[in-house]
Amino acid sequence: MRFNNKLTKPSNEMSDEFKLYLLACSDALMGGRLESEKDNIVNLVKGVAPEYTARLAAYSRRELNNRAAGTLLTAALVRHHGGMWARLAVYNVVQRADEFGELIAAVDGLSRTRLRSDGVFKKPKLSLPSSLKRGLADVFESGRFDEYQYSKWNKRSAGVKIEDALRLVHPEPQNHKQTELFKKIANKQLEKAETHERKIGKIRTEVKDEKEKNELEKQTWRDLLQQKKLSHIALIRECKHILQTDSSLVGLYCEELWRTGESSNTLPHAYISMLREVLSGIFPVSLEQPVTATTQQLMRHRAGRVASKFGKRLVICIDTSLSMDCTLNSRSKISRLDSALTLGCSLLSTGEHRGIVFSEGAKFVPPISEDLFMGINATGNLVQRGMTNFFAATELIKRLDPDNFDAVLVLTDMAFNYELNNLEKKLARNVHGKSVYLVDLAGSLRSPIEFKNGCYFLAGLSEASLGLLDKLRQGNSMIDEIMKFNLLKPARKGE
Repeated sequence: MRFNNKLTKPSNEMSDEFKLYLLACSDALMGGRLESEKDNIVNLVKGVAPEYTARLAAYSRRELNNRAAGTLLTAALVRHHGGMWARLAVYNVVQRADEFGELIAAVDGLSRTRLRSDGVFKKPKLSLPSSLKRGLADVFESGRFDEYQYSKWNKRSAGVKIEDALRLVHPEPQNHKQTELFKKIANKQLEKAETHERKIGKIRTEVKDEKEKNELEKQTWRDLLQQKKLSHIALIRECKHILQTDSSLVGLYCEELWRTGESSNTLPHAYISMLREVLSGIFPVSLEQPVTATTQQLMRHRAGRVASKFGKRLVICIDTSLSMDCTLNSRSKISRLDSALTLGCSLLSTGEHRGIVFSEGAKFVPPISEDLFMGINATGNLVQRGMTNFFAATELIKRLDPDNFDAVLVLTDMAFNYELNNLEKKLARNVHGKSVYLVDLAGSLRSPIEFKNGCYFLAGLSEASLGLLDKLRQGNSMIDEIMKFNLLKPARKGE
């Protein structure tokens, strides 16, 4: 198969393969786009080669970490093509134990013969499509999940539970241990997963003596930190609870926060809620200082990695207009303004960058001090907030010496009251021929990434969008990249 579409191809010349790719990536980068495009995606899957859909589903799930896109692509492939590629897609997309039920429900949702009645799952008279059944059996038999994972992700509220999937699929145990595990699943006898939430919750509800309860909580948090059982996101979320329970854990907590965050893909805005909580006055200065110092160090570290994708010396334009008060998406509590300010100020504190803040007017950002949080607050109040006038920022860019910067990075929600074509022309005159990277925090772009007249338009900022940016600058065909994506294959008996 040969496809010629590149990321820069005009929309009226797009192949079905490329349209499908854009829809999958757009959901990963912008969030929540699949439901409205469901029928369109299913129709596209019907017309493209099954191998391509299988590889795109695997790429969406494993590379972009987009469960929704991977599940829908695989369900459409199972329903309308079946066969070997659908079976492989199933094997690659189920990367978490609750995805057995999600995939069955997704296929059911595309089926004329419903597997459920009135929202309650019932054992169907007809079997599942063969490719789905065999693919799910491959996952069960591979030993990908242990008892802890099956128990943790077997949600009681799920329409199709793991024991339902097991009965529908009939996997063949590969050894005695697996035989016992499958029996436990079928008989609903899995040991309850001892997650940190369950451990702490159990102590709080079952232990009546306050002194004993406090001591048990302290010891539990200490054990979790010492045994490195908490993920980076869990450490961010549980900061207040850990330090309120036992302030002596602050050193160990900061060590773990740095260890887990150093290699994570967390962007600076993920820390803003935690920082506000820590600095709200609930902790003494002796706790505030080490936590804020570690957090700000992580923000600068991550911002430095992001900056390296754009250039060593950037002009960073931060939009502070009123429209930026909206949240990043329907699932987030973080505003676009929080995201722009934390990323922008973190970047400004990492190298030879210049900052411009703009709304109705524009000003240069003074150097960011050691206190990054104070710098974020000060930058947000530099200009009067109102409508978005990006042209005011371009006038300041025009004053800069072109030898002192490599590119322009704009963090905005694209709420401009003028045509993008006019923006591109204005930028071309004012940025001295430098590359411009315009990051749309509102997700209003149709494509995950576009290149027009020297301007790169990115739908949000993430590892996925930065990876796509690299591909675009290299001139790679993303269709070819998808066709090269490696599919995991189940081991057969005797192998």
